[in-house]
Amino acid sequence: MSLHNTVSDRIFSDADWADAGQTFAAHMGFAAHPWVMAPHGKDHVHLVVSRANDLGEVWHGRHDRRNAQRACTALETEYGLTTAPRRRLRAAKQSVHTEREHFRAQAIQLAEHLAQEVARSQEVQRIRQAMYPHPPGSRITQSEAPPAQSGGRTLPTPPKQGSRPRVRTVEHCGGLL
Repeated sequence: MSLHNTVSDRIFSDADWADAGQTFAAHMGFAAHPWVMAPHGKDHVHLVVSRANDLGEVWHGRHDRRNAQRACTALETEYGLTTAPRRRLRAAKQSVHTEREHFRAQAIQLAEHLAQEVARSQEVQRIRQAMYPHPPGSRITQSEAPPAQSGGRTLPTPPKQGSRPRVRTVEHCGGLL
């Protein structure tokens, strides 16, 4: 464990640190156990505690965080030190019914969002299919492709040697062809 003071606090003498350490040990409940305090700079000290005392009794550090906070608050008051920020207070616990309603509303909102994403994805796929019915790299050759449905005109292409004649479909190209 360690005890710190802030930059705005006064610098403690060795006697002040010894007294603060003894007060802290008493608040924590390990004053009857062997412990040592070592200064580490002018602004803080470290405490090392043996859990077993000379009689073999064990110190159980149950709720040690809470006890340490209480001890530090007492030291801050006793020595006129800067008050350390405490944990943020939590809002009052909601009833189970309120929590369930909250989670249900979140689930509905998530489902609606996912449905919108699926619809958007399907629309993109539909547009891609309309623009590129047989994208490059697909196994369907142009000669196997069905003719265009949107009123495009067909133009004959010269056949390659040893192959069947192919028919190209030309969609509306702004009148260039």
